[in-house]
Order: sequence, then structure tokens, then C-alpha cells
Amino acid sequence: MQMECVMRYPYLSIQINDCAGGSGSNINYNKLVYQIKIPFAGNLLTWEILFSEDESIPPDFIFDEGDEFAADYFKVDSLEKWNLLKEASLLFIIMELLDHYKEYQETKRTLVLNGTTKKELVKLEGKKGLESIVNDSLRKVHLSIPLEIDHDKMNRFKKRKYDAIYDKDSRLVESRFKDFKLDLSFNVGSLKPTSIKISPPATFSVPEDVMEVPEWTDKMDVTKLVSTTKELLSANLSNFEIRYRFIQSMIKAFGPPLEFDDYEHKKITMLLKKDGRASVVSFTLREDFPANQPKITFYNIASTKKNSELGEITVGGDYPWSPRWNTDEMAKRIKDWISSSFDWKRVDKSIV
Repeated sequence: MQMECVMRYPYLSIQINDCAGGSGSNINYNKLVYQIKIPFAGNLLTWEILFSEDESIPPDFIFDEGDEFAADYFKVDSLEKWNLLKEASLLFIIMELLDHYKEYQETKRTLVLNGTTKKELVKLEGKKGLESIVNDSLRKVHLSIPLEIDHDKMNRFKKRKYDAIYDKDSRLVESRFKDFKLDLSFNVGSLKPTSIKISPPATFSVPEDVMEVPEWTDKMDVTKLVSTTKELLSANLSNFEIRYRFIQSMIKAFGPPLEFDDYEHKKITMLLKKDGRASVVSFTLREDFPANQPKITFYNIASTKKNSELGEITVGGDYPWSPRWNTDEMAKRIKDWISSSFDWKRVDKSIV
């Protein structure tokens, strides 16, 4: 019951192994020893949980091998409140231990960082969710900085899922854009990051080009990188969002499509009919959509071109359009134009 509660909790994205080869849906919840992996500062913390046969005694923890972190159990209040019958007891202990681990890493970070980098990070200290890990053996400092981008209105993405951990046994949890963080890795004493990425991985929800990170320049500092990344990601997500809404509006206006791009949302293809004529019609969104209208291509399904190619007519900008319209209005105007204004005989003439 305790481990199942930890597994269900979405905000920590914890992976659990039962130390006997079981993981995910194959976990044996009757074991006394478990291994958990917790995403933290762009890395995975690996802790072991040891339960006592005496159920009144709270579990013990073994932390990452090589990590000097050792929790002061007398300061972990949730251990005193341990109750096996309360299913969230273990979860509360893990969350409190993570708070202690975060404080431990903050102290180490203060000791190893110096000069300009330390001054820059002082500006970020107040950010909720700022995480860091000092790797003594590699002499590296890993930082994970919240970007504070809230896209809760994008309901579609709450239903899509991403791989929260980085191996084959990862479980899936809901992705939330407000959880995006900028992960940086510094050599101790260096002012230039050795790696920059956006976390958590969300490639199942958005294309990689949406997740672009600005290139580091000599004139850049950490705070500038954070603000620039946030601006770029916000703009890219907004463009991605309107493409998604347009595709949905087209489906609402025309009915089920033959196919559509469910990843980048840049194309949708439909079979349309009018006065006994039928045509496969594709709508392709340009890079600067909605400033410029979609390209519409009519394919003649009766074409006799070689190699089974369809004769086609491409329509550029000769139909009503305004980027100020909402996506439902855009789709309605396109449908009205195809129904009443487009000369379907042009499609007939594309037959070879």
C-alpha cells in the first residue's frame, strides 16, 4: 500500500524496483527492500528503502553510493509520524528527505561556486523548484532552474504523456508545461555551461524544434540564458498551440480527415466532394502561420499520371484569410470558399 501510493504520486515521477527484478506493473509489493529512482536536477537519485519486519518501525534508507548525504533522522518529523496503515506515510517521508537533500546540495553549491556564477545564482535563489547537485568525483555542478511557463489552457497536453525517467522501465505520468526546467551543467570554477537542455523530456507532446535552447554566447550569463529560453519556449509553444487549435477547428468544420499530422500539426488531408466530384485536399501550414494562410492542394483522384501520381492544383493566397480570426472562423471561411467560390473544374483539368 505504501509503495503503491508513492508510485501513483505524479509530481515526483518516481520509478520503483523491488530489488528482485520486478518493476512497473511487475513489482512485488510484499518485499522488504525496494530501490527508487527520483529525477532531481537533471539526474536520477537512487535510494534504497529497507522495511522492518516490525511494522511499527519506520523504514530505513540507503542513499546514493558515493554521495556524502546522510539525513539527520531526528530532524525528519514524518518518521516520528510513521503509520503503516496510513498509505501516504512513506510518501511524506520521501518528500521530507528530498527537502533535506536539497538543503544539503545548496550548501555544497555555495561552497564550490565562486565569483560571477555565484552572484548570478543569488538572483535565482528565490525561484521555487530550483535544484542543484554537486558531483565531487566529476567536479561538476548540475543546476535545474524552473522556467515558470504555465500552459494549463492547453488541455490536449494534459492527456499526452512523457517518459519521466530515462530507461526502459520508466512509467508514464502526465506532462505539465509549468514543470519545464532548464538543466545546466558547469565545471567547477567555470562560468560557461558544458551542457544545456530543457527538462522534463516532452518529445511525446511537442516537436523537438519547439524545445530549442538559445545558443550560449560569451556575453550571456545564467540569468540571461533563463529569461531568453523562457521567451523562446513561450513563443514556440504559442505557435504550436494555435496550429493544434486550427487542425481541431478544421476537423470540426469538415468532419473526420483522411489523415493529419498529430506531432507538429502542420498538415491535414481530407476527402471532399461537390456536385458529384471528389478530390483529396491537403491543407499545409506554413512556418509563419497564422500570419500567412495555409497552402491548399487539390489532388485529382481520377488522374492517369504515371507512377500513380495524382494531378494537383495548389492554391496559394487567393481565398479569404485574416490572422486575427479565431481558428473556428478560419476553418469556416475556408469551407465556405471551397463550397461556393472555388472552381472545381480546375481539378478536372489536372488529369493527364
